Amino acid sequence: MLNQLGINSTTFIQFTIFVITFFALIKLIYEPFTNALLERQKRTLGSAEVADEINKKSIDLHSEYSTKAREIHGAISEIYRGIKTEASAEYEKIVAKSKEEAKSLIESNRKVIETQSAVLAKDLEAQAPTIALAITNKMLGK
Repeated sequence: MLNQLGINSTTFIQFTIFVITFFALIKLIYEPFTNALLERQKRTLGSAEVADEINKKSIDLHSEYSTKAREIHGAISEIYRGIKTEASAEYEKIVAKSKEEAKSLIESNRKVIETQSAVLAKDLEAQAPTIALAITNKMLGK
């Protein structure tokens, strides 16, 4: 009856070879490939977790850096304002001193000029008759 269906002993041999090849392929190729794939997925998932952890740490460090940067900026601003106030006070002091010195120099120079002016006015009054006589002679042609 099997011969009528076209099944003979070579069919059983082929089926046996197929089963042996199938199990050999599973043991020699598919299982190592599956194990390698699973190992790779484990490593990838572990790497993803490590990457997430590193990302969280970087965010924490960034916020810590921002906080410290603000604190340092505040301290620097405080120092800058103090030095600026100090410099402004020193500037005002120097300008006031310079104004006083300029005022005293102007006053002393004014007094010197007034005394010299008075001396020159006296000299001019003393020489006025001589100058008037010289002008008259010049006009008269003498």
